[in-house]
Amino acid sequence: MALAFAVLAGGGLAAQAFVNGRLGNALGSPAHAAVINQTVGFALLLTLALRTGAARRAWARVRSGGLRLRWWVWLASANGALSITVTSAAAPKVGVALLTVALVSGQTAGSLAIDWKGLGPSGPRPVTTARVAGVALAITAVALGALGTHRDLHLVLLGFAVVAGAGIALVQASLGQITRITGESLVAGGVSFGVGGLVILIISFMFKGVVPPNGWDAPPELWIGGLIGAPVALTMALTVRRLGVLRLTLAIVAGQSVGAMVIDLIAPAADAGVTLRTVVSILLTFAAVAVSGLGARAPLAGGVRRAARPRTVPEGTLGPADAGSADRG
Repeated sequence: MALAFAVLAGGGLAAQAFVNGRLGNALGSPAHAAVINQTVGFALLLTLALRTGAARRAWARVRSGGLRLRWWVWLASANGALSITVTSAAAPKVGVALLTVALVSGQTAGSLAIDWKGLGPSGPRPVTTARVAGVALAITAVALGALGTHRDLHLVLLGFAVVAGAGIALVQASLGQITRITGESLVAGGVSFGVGGLVILIISFMFKGVVPPNGWDAPPELWIGGLIGAPVALTMALTVRRLGVLRLTLAIVAGQSVGAMVIDLIAPAADAGVTLRTVVSILLTFAAVAVSGLGARAPLAGGVRRAARPRTVPEGTLGPADAGSADRG
């Protein structure tokens, strides 16, 4: 069930990217479109957190438990906005196909490392052959989709895109950690949107100005990116503990691939279309999800192994060796 929701979240990300792309064109500034996306998403999540009492419960839990978020969680929340900036700058020069290869490479490799280090809410997950194979399949899938692309290789921009992809994986881990500490996924999503929105707002206004080149007058239906992104953030926050960062990332990539194909069928771009290569690429992304889960066991709550039960021995039957062991314990 968690995998299914993660795939749906990936489809939502594809729809969000499509809407935000159109909004960026209408405003003449992808950065200002990102500001609107973050603001709308934050407003929705904040309203829900206040109306449902999630914000109050989270605050009480954090205060009573003396809990606090580690520094990298805040950095990861800010990185979501920085990733938008990097992709907006790189896409026109390297093309969406090569950019996707770089992002997915960073996301999957970063997810593998994050799970290994135990930064996710489910604790450390070992680097296994199956998980490495899943990463390789995912990168192969998006590389296959990019075949035939004729763009200059801007290695510096592609390098930044790989780093941005790894940062996106860190965002997923941070959502899970905030949910674990506060007990509220609404608060986790709100923190991510709020911090990311503040960063992109400062960057946008400093380098692009307060008003976008074409003004703020854009069709209302293009302002819904944040309304799509908020449920996606909630899904990540709720499923990352069950799936781990790597499998969540792979499932999202699979969902994005399907979502992108559906969008190309409904509203095809001039230089894009659905081909047999597209279908094979999507099938490979789902194979990556399946392969990465081979031999995996669902982690226990908090990522802690269950302690072995002590052996029960009838009273009065301890032998000398057992008695010595008991005294030492």
